[in-house]
Amino acid sequence: MPELSEIIGKAQELGRQLKETPQYKELQAAEEELSDDPQAQILMQSVQQAQQKIQNVQQAGMQPTEDQVQNLNQASQDMNQNASVMRFLQAKEEFEEILRTVNQSIGEGLQEDEEDEDLI
Repeated sequence: MPELSEIIGKAQELGRQLKETPQYKELQAAEEELSDDPQAQILMQSVQQAQQKIQNVQQAGMQPTEDQVQNLNQASQDMNQNASVMRFLQAKEEFEEILRTVNQSIGEGLQEDEEDEDLI
């Protein structure tokens, strides 16, 4: 039976291997581009502010106004037309797909153990 430290070591090795994937490297490059793009920063800040206004209204037990919802929708639309934002979102989705696949594989490994125990 493996020790926790051995499992943690394998998880850390997996993390190091994930860092070497083209998807992770693209995500890192996209994050850097995003942080270096002042227009993208302004657009993201506009979305965050619009989201915060709506959240504050909802926490006060009220419904956001149509103008608040439209402001958020417009800010989101503007942000999603920015090339740096689009590159980042695409890279993030591709890397998250790898993480989902890895997580599914871990789950399958857990299922195999349960099936082996059922046979005993």
